[in-house]
Amino acid sequence: MAADGPFGIETDSLPSPVFPSLNVYGYFPRGATERVPVVFLLHGYAGPDPAYFAPLIRHIVSRGQAVIFPPFTILPVASSEETVMPEYRALVQGIEQGVARWGARVDTAAVAYVAQSFGAGAAAHAGRIVYIRSGMFKYYYNNRFIRFYSTGDILTVPENDGLVRIPNEFGADVVSMNRDQFIAMVKESPQLLELWIEYERAQDHIMHVICSLYIPEDFQPNFELRQYKPRDVIITEGEKADNLFEMLEGEAVVTARGTQIGVVKDGEVFGEISFLTGNVRNATVTAQTGCLIRVVKGGDFERTAAHRPVLMAKISRTLAQRLTEVNERLIRISSIS
Repeated sequence: MAADGPFGIETDSLPSPVFPSLNVYGYFPRGATERVPVVFLLHGYAGPDPAYFAPLIRHIVSRGQAVIFPPFTILPVASSEETVMPEYRALVQGIEQGVARWGARVDTAAVAYVAQSFGAGAAAHAGRIVYIRSGMFKYYYNNRFIRFYSTGDILTVPENDGLVRIPNEFGADVVSMNRDQFIAMVKESPQLLELWIEYERAQDHIMHVICSLYIPEDFQPNFELRQYKPRDVIITEGEKADNLFEMLEGEAVVTARGTQIGVVKDGEVFGEISFLTGNVRNATVTAQTGCLIRVVKGGDFERTAAHRPVLMAKISRTLAQRLTEVNERLIRISSIS
């Protein structure tokens, strides 16, 4: 570590916005006449007392930089989001309160984060550009896991997006700064700018690959809509079963060997048994009213089913109903005999 600088320390404090029994501490170079760079020191699981970090704080402040220390209570076990969110809020809101209180003394365009263990997870939210020196973060959007960020990655945190969560479970070492500060630094060096552009291209490629895994296959089901007038035959007993039918509007009568055995109504799937088994049709279906029917062709069934889970649910319910009806008939026959 470099030698201590010439500045002494001035200390101030304010109550934590989340845990009033704790204080947010501000440490400032004594005698500084202008606003100074600020380091946000975010502690780990068992370090809410700034005395644990006294040598580090003294060293940073002696060299002309301020330190803001927002504490949180000692955690039991970070077993769920509900367990850790108050602590995250204590750290992030503590930073905000400290900047509001001591904004005249610190330069918020020159910000750094020193973060340990649990505090490193909060740094990913408090800062907008985070370089991960070591460790791993999980990136969630709308409670859906998207990807990992690990050692060597640069993580850009969206502002004011409540759908984003970036937890760290096992501790990490990070460097964090605000976006304007980072962009200004990169623009000063053509070499850095070129590297940043290349890095962003690589990240874009990674995100495109991830999107390709989440976005369903671009598939337009080959549906056919058919209209039938009353007494038109929709399915003929004994014919080959090439299609599956879904009644969108209307009603049809089901007959087998000339005897009515059922009725098809709005929203019902029919012709599914022969279609799925590959047998010939075992019944005739005739329109009783005007009917609008969606036809699923055999060659498209598997891909259609993958993209229309509602259709599969309808087929499952229809098959279950058919099985129930068969069982009931068997019970009646058995009781008669």
